[in-house]
Amino acid sequence: MNTGTARIVIIVALVVVGGLLLANAFGWTMRTLEGSAEPDDVPMRWRKFAFRGYLALQRVDTTMLEPRLPPSLFYNLVLSARKPAA
Repeated sequence: MNTGTARIVIIVALVVVGGLLLANAFGWTMRTLEGSAEPDDVPMRWRKFAFRGYLALQRVDTTMLEPRLPPSLFYNLVLSARKPAA
């Protein structure tokens, strides 16, 4: 049980960005398919396809989608904040 006191922090800058829209959708699909198979039945070519496909879509997300789409569309949100100097 936490018995500490709550503090109010004033934030100077707050930035919210989205991350990994297509890559996460692709990754979840691949993991779902792989999860329904016996590990020994998943060929190495499939594993390489899934890994390389995820990395390629991660680059698409980072370079093309994240700068142009609102963060609320993304699966992951990255929140960064800075408090004023003391």
